[in-house]
Amino acid sequence: MKWGVIAVVLVLVASACGTSERDQGVADLLDLGFSQAEAECVVDGVIEEIGSLSRLDDDDVSAEEVDRAAAVFEQCAAGSVGRVDEPTRVDEPSTPPADPGDDAAAPVDSALPGGDALPGAGHWTAAELCLLVPQGILDPLFSATNPITAQESTDQPEWSVCKWEDPDVEFDPAVSTPQLFTIKNIPRDTQNPRSDIEQVDLGLTAPDGAVYYEELNPGMAAIVVFAGDQLLQISYPVGTTGAKELSRDVASVWVEAQLGTPGSSDSGESVDDAAAQGESVDDAAAPMASDGPPGDDPELDELWAGCADADPDACDRLFLASPLGSAYEDFGLTCGNRRATNCTELLGDANGSFTPDTPAPPGDAELVGFWNECAAGDADACNALFIAAPAGSDFEYYGQSCGGRGMSFDCEVDIANYSG
Repeated sequence: MKWGVIAVVLVLVASACGTSERDQGVADLLDLGFSQAEAECVVDGVIEEIGSLSRLDDDDVSAEEVDRAAAVFEQCAAGSVGRVDEPTRVDEPSTPPADPGDDAAAPVDSALPGGDALPGAGHWTAAELCLLVPQGILDPLFSATNPITAQESTDQPEWSVCKWEDPDVEFDPAVSTPQLFTIKNIPRDTQNPRSDIEQVDLGLTAPDGAVYYEELNPGMAAIVVFAGDQLLQISYPVGTTGAKELSRDVASVWVEAQLGTPGSSDSGESVDDAAAQGESVDDAAAPMASDGPPGDDPELDELWAGCADADPDACDRLFLASPLGSAYEDFGLTCGNRRATNCTELLGDANGSFTPDTPAPPGDAELVGFWNECAAGDADACNALFIAAPAGSDFEYYGQSCGGRGMSFDCEVDIANYSG
C-alpha cells in the first residue's frame, strides 16, 4: 500500500472548500491523472465517511476518520496507486426493488426481503444493497412527506453504497447530502471488529460480529456487521427512533444471505445466554461436531487440532494463516465451531501468548523495529506491524495483540489500560 501517495492526494482533496468542495476535489484528482469514475468515487466516499472533505484539514479530525478516508481512496483508486487485490465476485446488477404497495405499512421483520430475492455470499453491488430496504419502509420512520427512494451511489468492485436521502429538504450536492439511511458493503479487512463498544445481538449463531456506534461519523450512528470476508455498515442520523432496530433487522437479512442458511440456532442460545443462565464457560465453549482437518496443509492441520482442543492462540493463528474462504479459515474464525468472535476472549488468555517483554524473533529489520516500538507502547507501531507482517506470523499476531496487551483491536485503548 502506497500510503505516502494516498496521504498527498488526500491533502490535495481536503484543500477544497466552500460550495465547490465536491467539484474542486474531483477536479484536483482528475488533474493528477485519475479517471472521472475514480475521482468521483474517492470524493463521494470521503464525504460519506466523515461528512465533508474539509474535515481532513480540521485539527480535531480523528485518526480513525483519516484511516477511513484512506480506505476509501484505496478501494476507489486502487489502480492509480498500484495496489493489487485478489479478484472479488461482482454480480450483475439486480432489478430495482419493487414497490410493495400495501405491504409498505407492514412490520419491518415481515416486510424485509429474503431467500431467493437476494444474492448470496460475497460482495454486493449498490443495486443489490438497495434491495435490502423495500420502497415505503423508511417513510414512516422519518415522517417523510414525499416518498424516500433508494439511490445507487458508489459502485466499485469492492466498495458499494446504497443511500436514501431526505426528499423534503433542498440541498447543494456539492456541499452536503442529507442522508437518512445508508448501507455500505466493503471488504472485511478495511476495519477491525471492536470489543470495547456495544455488541449487537442479531439473533444469529454464525455471523462474525456486529457492533453499534452511537456516533461513527458526525451526527450519524451506525451498526457494523462482519460476515466472512465482507463488512456491512448501516448508518442513520443519531437519535432516530426505530432506526437502530431497523438496521439490526436489515443486518440480519444480509448475514443470512451471506451464510446461505437461516441464522437462528436450534436451541436459540448463544454462549452469552448460556453464561447468563449459570452454565460454565467450558460447557458453553464445547465445539460442535467436526469431520477433522481437511488434510491439505500439515501446519494448518496442526493449528486446527489445537483450536479444536480450545487453544485460543491456535484458533486465531489458524484464521490469520488460512486461505481466504477455506474450511481452515471458517474453523479458526468460529473458534473451532464454537461461535464467531475473537477466540482469545472466548477461550481465555485474552492477550495470547505474548507480553510487552517478549523479544522480537529473527526477521525483517523493519518488522523487528516495529515490534520493539510496539513493545515500548507505540500504538501506531503496533498497527504498522500488523499491516506489514506476513499473514499468520508472530509479527502479525504481536501487532494485532498490541504487544501482548489486549485484543480490542484499538491499541491506544489496550496500551492505556494495560496493567501488566
